[in-house]
Amino acid sequence: MSEPSALRQQVEVCFAALKRVLGLGETLAKTLLGLATRIAAKITAYTYAFLVNRLLGVAEARTCELETAHQTSSSD
Repeated sequence: MSEPSALRQQVEVCFAALKRVLGLGETLAKTLLGLATRIAAKITAYTYAFLVNRLLGVAEARTCELETAHQTSSSD
């Protein structure tokens, strides 16, 4: 695989992972600025949760569990 195509594949994998993990496919943003704002907010929240988990000594894999618990309590 050539350099540009390898880099492109890595970028696509990264975007696919972000879309899956952060739920970027369901943002419902109507403008590009709204989409950028929502993406920034989600990345900020995820980074903050990661920092808090690290300070509390919680395993990294539990971040998804905490996120799922928050989403369930928010929808009640």
